[in-house]
Amino acid sequence: MITVQLKKIAGELRQLRVFGHANQGTYGKDIVCAGVSSAVQMLINGITEILKLRCELEKNNNEVRLAITDTSASNLQAGLLFMEAFFLHISILGKENSNAITVEVMEVL
Repeated sequence: MITVQLKKIAGELRQLRVFGHANQGTYGKDIVCAGVSSAVQMLINGITEILKLRCELEKNNNEVRLAITDTSASNLQAGLLFMEAFFLHISILGKENSNAITVEVMEVL
């Protein structure tokens, strides 16, 4: 099971943790894992390489963590929109693959 945890801080999606494996195919040929991995990579590249927002980023064997730490960048809103788009995309993937993906959203005030 792939678990996607998103954290809202003051109503804004700012943190992400993705871990696990879909187990829907053999290693390297699991289309569900490939879809999630591709979406996560696009999110990270958009925020860190295109928008150049300061972030904390950790990549381990089966886990990725991302936290937008920039609070004053002029393009911060664009980064938050990237996060919202990712949430929409991963939620749809989760509904279509409910046996392989779970999405959790936590809110911190």
